[in-house]
Amino acid sequence: LPPTPTPLEPTATPQAPTATATPEEPTPTPEPETPTPLPTPAIVANTGINVRSGPGTAYPVVAALDAGQSADIVGRSQNSAWWQITFADGAVGWVFADIVDAAGNTAAVTVISDISPPPATNTPSAPAVPTAAPKPAVDYALKSVRLRNVGEHAQKCDGGDHNIFVYVEDAAGNRLNGVRVHEIFTNDVFVSGDQGKGNGVAQYDIYRGGGGQIDIIDDAGNRISEVSRSMSADWPPIDLMYAAGYCNCKPHADEASCQADLESKRYFFAVGHYVYEVVFQRTY
Repeated sequence: LPPTPTPLEPTATPQAPTATATPEEPTPTPEPETPTPLPTPAIVANTGINVRSGPGTAYPVVAALDAGQSADIVGRSQNSAWWQITFADGAVGWVFADIVDAAGNTAAVTVISDISPPPATNTPSAPAVPTAAPKPAVDYALKSVRLRNVGEHAQKCDGGDHNIFVYVEDAAGNRLNGVRVHEIFTNDVFVSGDQGKGNGVAQYDIYRGGGGQIDIIDDAGNRISEVSRSMSADWPPIDLMYAAGYCNCKPHADEASCQADLESKRYFFAVGHYVYEVVFQRTY
């Protein structure tokens, strides 16, 4: 008989070695990232600029920045047209935004609302235009009228000359020739200096019963002066008589008693022999 085959034992299929499980390590939780701070807002001047005390050209200049200089921004105006900046020494000022470059976190810049108004400025007044002095009402003013004193020249208590001497002066008091002097009563016109009585002098006689009133006229006969009081050969006004010493020719207690004698014609003094002096002065 053929040999009975011996059954082969099954060959075990090799098993891959079983790996020993290693406990898993926990995945580390990532730490939150720290945000990078935005740069401090600052400006850089494009050109030389003024730094003012407030946001506007009405504020005075307090400093200046040259082209390329920078400064930190610490505020802005309500309309964002101006930046408030600070200097290293802590001083602050304002610059116009359009003439600087701004960088950094400008969105967070605080609006400055408590801003004082600009100081009042003294607007220079226009130089005063000198105004011409108004033209005087007359070209010649009556400066004085007097009687020559008793004892002056030929004047005495009972006699003397009988004239009116008219003196014409310029504005500085210098004698002035070539002026037409007019006696109203007689209508006589004499030119000062032409009678040989001296520079600036015109001479008239006096008459009884009125007259002796003087003015100055132009070439057309128009009056250009004030008018003197009347100066006749009758008794002069008491104020002129008293000032010239005639009341002392007969002792009088006072001016009133002298005037009473004059008006009553109880005492005739040097009647008809008086000398008047009249001064006209140019007003310009």
